[in-house]
Amino acid sequence: MRQLLYTAGFFALIMMALSCDDQPVEANFEDMINMTIYDYVAENDSLFSSFLKILEAGGIDKTLSAYNPDGLDYTLFLPTDEAVAQFIAQSDRFSSLDDLLADHEYVSILSRYHAVNMGIKSDDFPFGALPEYTLSEDILTVSFIVKPDTSYYSINNQAPVILPNVEASNGWVHVISETLTPVTSTTYLW
Repeated sequence: MRQLLYTAGFFALIMMALSCDDQPVEANFEDMINMTIYDYVAENDSLFSSFLKILEAGGIDKTLSAYNPDGLDYTLFLPTDEAVAQFIAQSDRFSSLDDLLADHEYVSILSRYHAVNMGIKSDDFPFGALPEYTLSEDILTVSFIVKPDTSYYSINNQAPVILPNVEASNGWVHVISETLTPVTSTTYLW
């Protein structure tokens, strides 16, 4: 009888050992987006390579690759390559993208001026000032432009939103057709 118990216990132990598979457990959520704001810009570098360089030179590429520590996400108003080229062509200060990138102080302000310290979908755009500051500590405004056969959002009455609501894991991207011009000096400082 004792030998029968040992044999049954031995077989039970073998069966338990064979039934255990070491399969890794993967955290996977239905609403999980595997792309940060920075990843979106980098993956679409054929459209946004100039602003990608501006983000990197401005030092906020890591910021837009992470979650907002305040838990509010981010919003990036992302100009196209054509918008950045037009911004440089109209500038009295810069003659090329390399000139712009070489001005570390200005490119830092420019990159931060396009990023809001809160995730805002276009459905939540107010008419007027956005509810949160940019990373350069400025306020952007939103207006709703209505023309025959079209209507669109415009940021600071300057940059039309041409592709709203690109969702990322850490916020929202809104593609704009003009580069926003940050306020770098005022008569108040004189």
